[in-house]
Amino acid sequence: MAKGSSAVVSTIKAYTLPLVLFFGALFYQVVLIPKSFPPSHYDVLQIKKSSSMEEVNEAYEKLSSKWNSDAEVLVTHEFIKVRYAYELLTNPSWKKNYDIFGIEEQIDVLEKAKEQFVGRKFSSLELPLLDSVLPA
Repeated sequence: MAKGSSAVVSTIKAYTLPLVLFFGALFYQVVLIPKSFPPSHYDVLQIKKSSSMEEVNEAYEKLSSKWNSDAEVLVTHEFIKVRYAYELLTNPSWKKNYDIFGIEEQIDVLEKAKEQFVGRKFSSLELPLLDSVLPA
């Protein structure tokens, strides 16, 4: 009987390290890596990726109603992110490129606006952030 139990113990010892490494790698890939990615524009508007333009409009209206009321004051860079996401996802061409390829043709606008309006009220922003004219 002692021989059988020692075989089980040696089997457990043999598989302990590989199992610990496996579950450690699984935790890293499932939990830690996704947190390091920046949120998508759908996440910024708190909607699903399969959302239609009407749902994008509704989400933007819901978020903008928070700015109009004094219940929750957003900092300017948060407003810029929401407005940029709204403008990107309501333009059919830009939305298609973003959905299929993850391409943001005017990401530089977002960075410039964040730098330009740091510490200022979001009401001082010049809207729209993105040019509505598409290149030919």
